[in-house]
Amino acid sequence: MKKPRLQVVERQRVEEEESSLDDHDNELWQRASDPRIHLFLREPAITELAQQKHPAVLNLCESLLSSDDIDDWHTAVNALAQMKTVASLDRLIAVYYESNPEERSFMAQKVAECLTSDHAASFETMLKQLSTPCEIDISRWSSTARAVLGAACSRLGLTMTYVRTDIGEVRLVIH
Repeated sequence: MKKPRLQVVERQRVEEEESSLDDHDNELWQRASDPRIHLFLREPAITELAQQKHPAVLNLCESLLSSDDIDDWHTAVNALAQMKTVASLDRLIAVYYESNPEERSFMAQKVAECLTSDHAASFETMLKQLSTPCEIDISRWSSTARAVLGAACSRLGLTMTYVRTDIGEVRLVIH
C-alpha cells in the first residue's frame, strides 16, 4: 500500500523550517554578541533574542551593563525588560538599586513593563521612592504594575489623575 505523498512532503517541510530556524537563531546570536559590530546594528538581534527568552542574553546583558557606554547600558536594560523572565526581572530590580537617582525613574518604568506578582513588593518600594507630584506614562505597564501603583497610592494617601497631553498621550499625574 502506498503512503500518501502529502504526509512525506509535510514532514520534509517541517524539518527544513526547523533547520532554518536554528540557522537564523545562530546568525542572530553571532550578530548580537560580536562587539566588532556597531551597537546600532546589534540591538535588533539582541532584542529579538530577548523576546525569544534566549538564556545567553542574560550574560550578554551583564557585559553591556558593565560597559562605560550609556547606549550599551540602555540596550541591556531594554533587553532585560523584553525577556520578561524571573531572572531578567531580578536583574532589572538589582540594576534599579545600583542606579543613580536620575536613572531610577527610567528603571522603574522598565520594571513596570514586565512586572509580575512575584516582584510586587520590590516594585512598591520603588514607587514609594518616587518624588511627588509626578507625571508617569503607564501605557506600557503590566496590569500587575498598575494594580500595585493604585494600591500604593491609596495607602499613601496620594491622588491619581489621568491627563491627556497636547499630543494626545494619556499620562497619570500623582499628587
